[in-house]
Amino acid sequence: MSDTHLDKQVRAALDATIGELDSVTRGHLSEARRQALAAASAPAQSRAGRLPAVGALLATSCALLLWLALPTADNGAALPIESLDLLAAPQEIEFYQEIEFYDWLSENGQV
Repeated sequence: MSDTHLDKQVRAALDATIGELDSVTRGHLSEARRQALAAASAPAQSRAGRLPAVGALLATSCALLLWLALPTADNGAALPIESLDLLAAPQEIEFYQEIEFYDWLSENGQV
């Protein structure tokens, strides 16, 4: 039996017995049917309301994935020896601001 054939048989059996029901029961059945149809159509309306939130979530997820996929600088990179010397030296910062002058002096044999 196909589903449409079964549907037709069930519908015919229910339609045959509807005449046996009193008006109060038919009213309750009609109200229950109306509520069921309203509940069935409600999710379609609420899905449209969630669309901006879903879009924002998707955009945020894509941005996060792109950010994580980008190459990053190696934070553990070794400092050049000159930088270590500068950090460990006891001289004042003014000495290092005029370092080019001292380099020139040493190159010309003045020191």
